[in-house]
Amino acid sequence: MSDCLIIGGGIIGMLTAWELQSAGMRVTLIERRETGRESSWAGGGIVSPLYPWRYADSVTALAGWSQSHYADLARSLAQDSGIDPEYTQNGLLILQPGDEKRATAWAKETGQTLQLLDEPATRECEPALATTAKTAVWMPQVAQIRNPRLARATRLAIDPLVKIIEDAEVTELLVRDGRITGIKTGSDRVEADRVVVCAGAWSGRLLQAMPVTPDISPVRGQMILFKGQPGDVSRIVLHENRYVIPRRDGRVLVGSTLEHSDFKKTTSQACRDAQDAKRDVQVPLLPSLITT
Repeated sequence: MSDCLIIGGGIIGMLTAWELQSAGMRVTLIERRETGRESSWAGGGIVSPLYPWRYADSVTALAGWSQSHYADLARSLAQDSGIDPEYTQNGLLILQPGDEKRATAWAKETGQTLQLLDEPATRECEPALATTAKTAVWMPQVAQIRNPRLARATRLAIDPLVKIIEDAEVTELLVRDGRITGIKTGSDRVEADRVVVCAGAWSGRLLQAMPVTPDISPVRGQMILFKGQPGDVSRIVLHENRYVIPRRDGRVLVGSTLEHSDFKKTTSQACRDAQDAKRDVQVPLLPSLITT
């Protein structure tokens, strides 16, 4: 029997397994489909909340801790797996947020590096911009990570160290004396001294029979991937809740929709309509993407 059973094979579940086995625990990880292939694969990978000054202090503290450890994490995973997760600190440029005074007050209070830019400085920061943003907030310390590479690197790092069970959907939590002691997957049972639920959007459904049920439900975000050239865009750009994320190889992500749509993974009319982002996002911001 394992010391710890982890439910969920996304980034959080796999990194939890990595840390626990490093501490000397025998770990089993169980995943309903394939590790790292749900939202962990599809996210944009910005290592920061968007408009971070609009969040609670607790979120700021958690995000700050995470940001301070991500570079070391990426290096360790690259060394253990041979895959570079492409942690890249290329900054976040936020165009005309509308609450610049609140942003500067937050930065002063939390010690964050944040600059207010006028129109010429904004254009100098990201020459690919075509918009006439009169003001912008520049956060040079914000980084990104390439989610699919992070998922593959983490899986390879834990593979020889953790027992991984895939294609096994948890149907029931085993509870004894108020503690979760294991799970059922169809006709199989897996027990452990401790159980950690890292099932993402499925966590609320898994824990609905518990005395306290977390308010967790699925949200779908859809993005468009453009194939540009390295250097076409240098910065992560955010404007009116749309973001542009340049990867090292020239690919550029533009997103995202925000839809409460159960667990559907297909693209929708909302995303197909987002092809008009060439008109309402890419054209005014980054016209070079039209031809890629």
